[in-house]
Amino acid sequence: VPDFCKTLTDQHLRLLSQLYQFLTTGRGRVDTGWINKQIERIDKTDADIDTLIQRIARIRTWTYISNYTGWLEDADNWQEVTRTIEDRLSDALHRRLTQRFVDKRTTKLVRRLRTGGTAVASITAKGDIVADGDFLGRMSGFNLDPVSSESGIDLKTIHKAILSAIPERVALLVQDNDGSFLLDDQGRLTWRGAAIGKIIKGNAPLAPMVELDKSPFLDSEARAAIRPRLQAWLDRHIRAQLKALFALRDEKLDATARGLAWQLGEGFGSLQRRGLQTTLSSLARETRQKMGQLGVRIGREYVFIPSLMRPRPTRLRALLWFAWQGKGVPPLPDFEGAHFTPAHGQTPDFCAAIGYHSIKTGGAVRIDVLERLLHEAFRQLRADKEKGEEQPKSRNNHFTITDTMRTISGLDDAGLTAMLVALRFHHTRSEDGATIFSRHAQTQKKAIPDMKDTAKKNTRQKNKRKEKKPKKINPDSPFAVLQSLNTGEKTRS
Repeated sequence: VPDFCKTLTDQHLRLLSQLYQFLTTGRGRVDTGWINKQIERIDKTDADIDTLIQRIARIRTWTYISNYTGWLEDADNWQEVTRTIEDRLSDALHRRLTQRFVDKRTTKLVRRLRTGGTAVASITAKGDIVADGDFLGRMSGFNLDPVSSESGIDLKTIHKAILSAIPERVALLVQDNDGSFLLDDQGRLTWRGAAIGKIIKGNAPLAPMVELDKSPFLDSEARAAIRPRLQAWLDRHIRAQLKALFALRDEKLDATARGLAWQLGEGFGSLQRRGLQTTLSSLARETRQKMGQLGVRIGREYVFIPSLMRPRPTRLRALLWFAWQGKGVPPLPDFEGAHFTPAHGQTPDFCAAIGYHSIKTGGAVRIDVLERLLHEAFRQLRADKEKGEEQPKSRNNHFTITDTMRTISGLDDAGLTAMLVALRFHHTRSEDGATIFSRHAQTQKKAIPDMKDTAKKNTRQKNKRKEKKPKKINPDSPFAVLQSLNTGEKTRS
């Protein structure tokens, strides 16, 4: 076994002696627990350059030993472990050597800046701050993310060096393409991956405003240049993601349809049908058809735009809703599924705005799925028109949960029951124990005879009140003859 450490001490001899004892006694294998302790002492990267060099030499000794497959149990695993540790130690050594070289170069620069000298600093497209060829730190957006080092570079020193480079960086943002900007899941605007602002409540739900983050490098002139650029991108981004909604609002429609389009915009693209009956009944047939061509669907429970139910538009509508409410954005679901469980702050109003119907049991179901489920439920309740036969209206006045309903909703029977109840369906148990649903509450059978008896009793009493007793007429009255004629009596000759 070579002495990779070359320390010229008896340490290597003690190692060889211990290995010899393991190999010549007992099972003839090196004890696994002992190897693990030796390697744990070496696997540490928090050290100076000399110590790291010694640890690399020691781990190479164990890499050499692990290649003797007859000496160790699970030799292949130990070979992998020692190689990984050696790579980790080599990376740490490389960082230490690089840092020592950089520190020597930057020390002179820092000393010059602190004593009133000047340096020409520049900021690369990636945000790296370079002055006189030396790397000083990194800009994250328009805030400084300095690199920690032993040279003692602080914020004030770097701030002084890069003030002259800020106008150029502002110009880079203003002229950058739209692909450099993003709106993240917290409602924050990012430029090249760095947060520089957020959206806040504007003049309308679909027109939020941009608020820039605070930065010691941006004066009023720089902010006045950045904000319009971000606002222009944000407006285009919202119109692109909610294209169908803006197309509806821009279309030439009659007054009633324009009012409905405006309400859809205020509702972020979906409205509960309850409360819209007057408006919907006023829509002409041609107007309904035109709105359908523009992507509007008038369902049993909601008026909505199906194209906005996709994950990306839904996510944007969620961010717009929280901005309009002036609230922070909680963690959002991925909106990939047909239902989700609302978190704290995600109220029924929030769910409705993003196209989900909130259920009292705690879940929320996408409204296009809900409408499909309603269609299937009412299909079960009415006659099957596909057969082409006229069926009595009483046919299928109740139904049970079907596989089609499970497939549409993605819910189990318990979840479907809760949702159907929330949609004003009534459920009860049939004689065979199955859960059946109907649109109206089922009347208990034992109450039917009582109701019939009561009705008959009321009818008899009513008829009895109608019976009139004949009035007594004075025999001497001239009308006595008329009474005899009325009762059918005849005068005998």
